[in-house]
Amino acid sequence: MITRVALLADKHEISSYEIDKINKRFERNNITSKLFHESNDIDQFNPDLVIALSPQHPKLTRFPTYGLMNCPANEYLELPRFVRNLLTYDGYLTTSLKTKQMLDDIMFGARKLNSGVAHFDFTPEIKEYTPLSLEKPQLVYFNPAINNLQFKESIRLLQQELSYFKLYSTRWKFTSSINLIKTEEELLNQYHKYGIGLCLESHNSENKIIPARLLEIIASGAIAITPYTEFLYSIFGDNVLFFSPLLSPQELVKMIQKQLTWITQNPGQAKEKAEKAYKIFQEELSFNKLINNLYQLHTTTQIKKGFISNPTEKNEELPSISYIVRTGGDNRNYLERALNSIVNQNYPKIQVIFVIHKPFDYLQEIVSKYQSLNIKVVQSYCSSRSKAICDGMAAVETDLFGLHDDDDELHPNHVRTLINTLNYHNKRDWRSSIGLAYSGSINISNKDIFETEQEFIDAKLRPQGKKRTIEHFRFYQPLRMANHAWYMMSNSWLARRDLIDSELLTNPEIDTCEDLYFELQFAQRTHFAFSVEITVFHHFHSSNSTIIDKTKHIPDTQRIALRNFSRSFPGEFQYDNVHMPLGKGDACSLISSNYITQLMNHTTSLFNDIENINYPICPPQFYSSYNSYPYKPKGLSETRQPDIYVKNITEANSFAMIPQNKRHSGIAFLTLLRIFGQRHTRRILFYKTISSLRREGGIKTLRKILNYNSMALKTNYFKCTKSKLHLTTTAIKIIYLFRKKKKNLIRSFLKIFHFNRDKINASEEIPQIKD
Repeated sequence: MITRVALLADKHEISSYEIDKINKRFERNNITSKLFHESNDIDQFNPDLVIALSPQHPKLTRFPTYGLMNCPANEYLELPRFVRNLLTYDGYLTTSLKTKQMLDDIMFGARKLNSGVAHFDFTPEIKEYTPLSLEKPQLVYFNPAINNLQFKESIRLLQQELSYFKLYSTRWKFTSSINLIKTEEELLNQYHKYGIGLCLESHNSENKIIPARLLEIIASGAIAITPYTEFLYSIFGDNVLFFSPLLSPQELVKMIQKQLTWITQNPGQAKEKAEKAYKIFQEELSFNKLINNLYQLHTTTQIKKGFISNPTEKNEELPSISYIVRTGGDNRNYLERALNSIVNQNYPKIQVIFVIHKPFDYLQEIVSKYQSLNIKVVQSYCSSRSKAICDGMAAVETDLFGLHDDDDELHPNHVRTLINTLNYHNKRDWRSSIGLAYSGSINISNKDIFETEQEFIDAKLRPQGKKRTIEHFRFYQPLRMANHAWYMMSNSWLARRDLIDSELLTNPEIDTCEDLYFELQFAQRTHFAFSVEITVFHHFHSSNSTIIDKTKHIPDTQRIALRNFSRSFPGEFQYDNVHMPLGKGDACSLISSNYITQLMNHTTSLFNDIENINYPICPPQFYSSYNSYPYKPKGLSETRQPDIYVKNITEANSFAMIPQNKRHSGIAFLTLLRIFGQRHTRRILFYKTISSLRREGGIKTLRKILNYNSMALKTNYFKCTKSKLHLTTTAIKIIYLFRKKKKNLIRSFLKIFHFNRDKINASEEIPQIKD
């Protein structure tokens, strides 16, 4: 049963007309709905579910979240951020067969389990059908706020040629002869009153989307005139009047005049077409019909995703679970919140192992209050944080175990999601036995503002910090784990007990990054499986150990590097779609990119700070604090280009936004773009980057970064094609020149790239630069 629905969208993404329409739909079905602009505000509303009205918003709450997918399918694959966001949803709502097919494919590839797709959209509701009069028919067009200049010209000509042309809008007008509409009821009444509606929205047959304007015309009982597509014809047949979308504005006006003449001369046949189209809408496409699909999807999702227990679940077949909770009772509210989230799993075979690192007076009260958790108390007074984990693991007797900080939360479906992931992935492919499953996590703060990660900054992002954001949501990559560049939240995983051995229980005596240390140990023993779900909260506040013990961070990370010296990790190569563009960009490179990662690791080595430690890559903690930007070029205006700086070389190595035609250029080119490139990376030309370095005084900074690299690869030549520079398959020649300190050649090199791009010959190649 659904009684409360939260709608998630930015202010600029949805009009008051659309919100009013959606709210009234739900209200007539005894559902309370409310629009929110930030996920942080949804908790107090406590809805049954959340509907994200735009791919700009990932799932950031504990409630089942569904993505409304009413745009062409390729738009959701255009950006890495959009792909990531839609992967966080629990289910999907769309009426497009193409979009459903795309979702089914990506869910299958990602092994995102039990994510349903419901045939649903906020289409018009059924009204009592009233036949048209057509005594004085007039043509009605609603919402002229379109980007197609061809249609704008067509509208202008229609106004000139037709005295019976009515123009309506909700907020925007480019002509004085316009009528404003505030509600859907007003619009449907106008369509029915004047008898004929014009729809200029056109999606090609491949996307299989029915334009919202067309459904409004048909739902009003009026005669619809719309651009022809095979998909629309397969649904409505000749009960809708079509015209070719390829017509010029002048030809379009003549065609519409011809159709209006036919309607006037044949009112009986026109009414019959309108009535048949209405019946098709009533039986298949009305909101009254589609809302049943939403009810069914939500009911199924709650059970299959583990928000509630399955009535057919057999307790004796479920694995037993222990959660190690390290606590000193510093904050009782936080501790009880953490324990309540374990109780809310509603899981029958669960135990909490309390590892007490300092005594507190209300311990027995907590044990008595949470008897359902079968709390086992382990004393580990005055111990290091890593010692507390070792003591907790030594006390594990259940099939599975995990960590849970005393100030964080699990979503209600966390445990069952990870169990399903373990069971599904186990012996599913060459990895054979899977020993650990993990989920994504959300960072929450009441005070701090989290910025968007560098790799997810794109042209469609509105840069504004938020108090709630995705912390970790990545597919497992052992190679990056071995390079100290892959993380998951400490409370986001469950592991099999047989991973615990005498070596694992050896205490490393560290107080920071201890959770990462044990994750590295697990990675040497088993394969990980990603649930492709977000099921945990990480509460960020001033009493976090990361902040309290920040002075221990560097030495502890050094010890982790030493304790993993020369250890072996499994090599996994995910399917790499570098050569397969999806949509306008190559969004899924975020998911499978081991080829690029391999290329980076061949040209990335140890920083001077730990030159005596034989570890594959320098952990970011060595050279970057949380809010520092060590690679900021001198003289570059922070107010003009604040988002081009990166916190560390790991972010600089990020490959997700690099254009497809520059994917094989090596670490140096990627580093240049990430450090000195502008926000819209796809539009950056290499010569512009180099020349901007010279102007902005960033050459010294570049040389400093390049000197950290142990390998300086050469390239044979640079090729110019129109206004873009394509590099061959190794690295940038300038690295070699910088390292050899050949100043004259550097000057010549920069001159080559400082030219007018309008004069570039498409067939011309820049000669090889010799030493």
